[in-house]
Amino acid sequence: MELNLTKAIDRVIYPETYVVYVEKHGPFKKSAEQAWHELSKFRDDFNRDGFNSRAGRTRVGLSFVDRATKDVNEALVYEAGVEVEREPHDLPDGLKYRKIGDEPYARFVLTGPYSNVPAAFSSVYKLLSENHVQLRHGLCIERYLSDEKTTPDEELQTEILIPIA
Repeated sequence: MELNLTKAIDRVIYPETYVVYVEKHGPFKKSAEQAWHELSKFRDDFNRDGFNSRAGRTRVGLSFVDRATKDVNEALVYEAGVEVEREPHDLPDGLKYRKIGDEPYARFVLTGPYSNVPAAFSSVYKLLSENHVQLRHGLCIERYLSDEKTTPDEELQTEILIPIA
């Protein structure tokens, strides 16, 4: 399967932003599915007055390996969330938030179904290794730029951001 993925290593500084998210631990596929499903239950909360004018517009997946976790099966942390403009307050139970950004990333764009995101990460890591790009411990970010309800699968766009030194 040939991915429609940019091949150039675009070095960017990810802008500082807040993300409201649901966190799950475990293998990528399982934890990501659970986190997105649970986040969808909060859709009405993102639209309430005063929460945030941009909430829910740009969905993001954040992932990292928790080095303190001894159980290898639970070490991967996946956070399904949405970008928000400012620090949120009075979040419903089950939601957390974090400030991210202002750090260097290698940026790639995947065009195609969201089901290709895991394969895109594998391709990106291979490309970075072949080009001797030094990685740093940090959040891997997937930004879902398209609305899957109105965009055909083959036209969906996802930014893949890998933390680099």
